[in-house]
Amino acid sequence: MAVDTLVAQDRRFRAQQLLEELLQTLIYADAGSQPNHDFYLEALNTFLVLLGTQLNQPLSTAADGSYFLEILLERLSHFAGGAMQRLLMNFVHRPPTPTPAGGGMLYSAYSYLFSARRQEGLTASPIADRSALLFLLLCMQTPTHLPNEYRNVLKRFLDSNVAESGEEVVDDEQGVNVSFRHVHQTLCGTIAVEEATVIMYCLIVHNRRFRTYVLSRTDPESLMIPLLHQIYDLTERKEGYPQLYVLLIILVIISEDDLFNDTLQRINVPYQAWYTERVVKSTSDAYVHALCIAVLSNMARNIVSISAMVAQRVLSFFDLVARRFARLCGQLPHEDSDDNLNATSFEVTDTELDTCIYYDLVALLLELINAILTHTLKQNPELVYALLHKREAFGQLADVPRFSSIVANIDLVIGYFHEKLEEANLKTPSAADVAGVIDRAAKTWNLSKLKTLSILKFQYEEDEESVNFFIPYVWNIVHKSGAVYWDSARISSGFVSNPQTTRTRLEWFIVVCRKTTTRHRWDHTARRPRHDQRARTYLCSRTHAFD
Repeated sequence: MAVDTLVAQDRRFRAQQLLEELLQTLIYADAGSQPNHDFYLEALNTFLVLLGTQLNQPLSTAADGSYFLEILLERLSHFAGGAMQRLLMNFVHRPPTPTPAGGGMLYSAYSYLFSARRQEGLTASPIADRSALLFLLLCMQTPTHLPNEYRNVLKRFLDSNVAESGEEVVDDEQGVNVSFRHVHQTLCGTIAVEEATVIMYCLIVHNRRFRTYVLSRTDPESLMIPLLHQIYDLTERKEGYPQLYVLLIILVIISEDDLFNDTLQRINVPYQAWYTERVVKSTSDAYVHALCIAVLSNMARNIVSISAMVAQRVLSFFDLVARRFARLCGQLPHEDSDDNLNATSFEVTDTELDTCIYYDLVALLLELINAILTHTLKQNPELVYALLHKREAFGQLADVPRFSSIVANIDLVIGYFHEKLEEANLKTPSAADVAGVIDRAAKTWNLSKLKTLSILKFQYEEDEESVNFFIPYVWNIVHKSGAVYWDSARISSGFVSNPQTTRTRLEWFIVVCRKTTTRHRWDHTARRPRHDQRARTYLCSRTHAFD
């Protein structure tokens, strides 16, 4: 077979020529007809195969040691905007597989054996699935010696609907127009798919305009309900923790916005058939608990009408954590436990690490309760009712210096309402009678009695080390998709998914929560506790490190 004259005369590397032709196909080809669809799909598969050379590299140098990836980033970066735009639009619009005229037994057999993954209510689209995988692989790379323009495109996405309506004039040649409405609609409808979860994370973290669009919508339930549904499902599984963490991080990010939180409180959600009251037995992860508390803490100033069930669960969880903390403190050396936990440097045992984690969980829960009592006590009588039932849980914490001010505030609230109940002199009080007394007493409650404490707020910041979590996670999604066969024996150990390595990568991703004077910040920069006068570690990472 003769080589095309233009190809023969081209002095560039053959790999660069191949990748450029693939990019031209990716950006400009019409995948609507059957022959074009199959060719386009194979072009996407070829990209995945070429980038798969990364799997043979050590994870620490994976972004720097991939030959084809380096060509894409260094020599073909000018295609980044068009490529990322087309990949995202492929995922959003989900082009279906054309059916050959007349069908046929061979095509039916092929479709059965190699059908695309399908979520209920979605059209099967191999092109959409492969496009999402390639989109994530390109935007997750962070090489040390050159910029990744494909990742930078995340910041350059503009809302085509806004630009066309004249609400915003965009004079930016680097801007890449996509429909935020269509992207949001697709991501909300596919959030159960891991690729959609990570794409949502990428856009919310790296694109300020898209984050603003999500937070300014008047129907926050369109995102919150499917997101909570998926979290609800994942908590019953013994796998899927990476996706659970990413979903919770998305919740932390959107809960940072007070206006969004206020809008959310005004929404009446109808009955959801997927939700049933249950005891969650599979999730005992301290980081999951802390992320959930962080979300609630960000919303604390806006929370109103807490139900009796929610109030009881919060207080029961607090009681459980406080008791566990007290038992762990009994296993430490007979020095002041709070001084131990604030030491500037120390070698920690497993018991001390567990104590540190529970110490911080107690603090988070105390500050959450205090924030609600400070800002919305009158709108949350059920929380007061639950506090009266669990008032003995706070007494054992009053002597811990870190907790004393918060416990004093909570004790003031409990004492005030307990006194009002005694004054009511209820002989055989029912729950309704007690609730009535609490409602009336709340109207005369004087907020000035409480000591003013720092504002409880968490803010997520992605650290550069997060790639140690995301690159293996995305490749794991690629592997599970079945898009291309990978020989597991040839994959570098850093990319192999098992409970230990997955957990360790998650600790690189979430790792530590630090407290400043008025705000809390997710910090990924430490493998073990760090302490200073302005900030102390909230979640202690385990000492086993990811290498």
